[in-house]
Amino acid sequence: MQLFFHIGLNKAGSTFLQNLFSYNKENLVKKGIYYSGSAVSKGIGGAQDGNAADLTAAIRDNDIGFAHHFLKNMVRKAKKNRVESILLSNESMYHQLVDPGKSKLLKKACDNSGINAINLLVVFRDPVSHSISAYTHRSGLYDMPSFHEWIENGFHYKDKDYKKDIDGYEFWQELPMFLDHLSCDKSYNLHVGTCSEDLKLLAENFLGTTGLKKYKSELSNVSVNCVEAELLRLLSKNDKRYTRRLRGLFKELPKPEKAADSYLKNLYQGEAFDKVLNFSNELDRLSNLLKNDNLYEEVEPQKRCFDEKFDLFSKRGNPYFLLSLSQINAIIDATKHKEPMSTLVVDWLKKISYLLPSSIRGRMVRIFKRINN
Repeated sequence: MQLFFHIGLNKAGSTFLQNLFSYNKENLVKKGIYYSGSAVSKGIGGAQDGNAADLTAAIRDNDIGFAHHFLKNMVRKAKKNRVESILLSNESMYHQLVDPGKSKLLKKACDNSGINAINLLVVFRDPVSHSISAYTHRSGLYDMPSFHEWIENGFHYKDKDYKKDIDGYEFWQELPMFLDHLSCDKSYNLHVGTCSEDLKLLAENFLGTTGLKKYKSELSNVSVNCVEAELLRLLSKNDKRYTRRLRGLFKELPKPEKAADSYLKNLYQGEAFDKVLNFSNELDRLSNLLKNDNLYEEVEPQKRCFDEKFDLFSKRGNPYFLLSLSQINAIIDATKHKEPMSTLVVDWLKKISYLLPSSIRGRMVRIFKRINN
């Protein structure tokens, strides 16, 4: 029995690949590959984490017993379908396997389960755009520092429960580990690519097959934009439940209905590119491995601190011009009847109410009355 395992990176086409695998489950069985995947994600905000999140958690927690049980169960299902290959996918497994101890643990669990060949697929992304996408994706889910602090800080697991302490960008810590250990580990057959490639073709080459059908939805698991991320970061300190609802509504908004975030995004790019320059040797090694000399584009240096107008709740700022009417409607829609709106948001909306159309002002007045009652 052989294993094909797509292990990451996150925010590098993982949802597209998982939708591709899920959509082609029956087709893959005909080609001798078993994929026990979840349903395809729905809408531009839809996400999934593949079919191996439990295995990733077991490897993270050094639970060899559960890892063996998980893989043994997959082998049993594959044999029931009369195939000799298993396909797994979880974008967080990369974080585990860059650690030599964790990679040995997975290899041991595979050996004990009758899997004698392990093929890994790692999809990379331009580190500038990847860092911004990872930051905006996590804003509203976790307590995030500013982008400057986040890009400079390291990443680690805290406490015995291994809960993520999202205070830094993990890529720069993990890349040397990947290059020095996982990319050289002969226990695995490693396949690498970038999300700028044709991901369907990349998956077919990895699996040694052809004829996979694309899922019709072109966009999925789209992150919030930079201005939305900054708003969510600030709100999360004040009201986490409200912030998570608002994040979901922001993710569902099509890009044409959002105000441009180009200025703030340029600031993020400048910060990220400064970090890229510190890791030129590692990125050259990765480029050689990928056979890609254009892994990242140079970014013209930008201002290194946020302009005053990007302090969304400052007295001098004018945040209305950073958000569209659709985004402001989402801010109002995120309020639940039995829960008060964040006082931070209430004060802010009152401040800009004179700029808004009468229809939105009417909705705000009704909400304020309910809050006061």
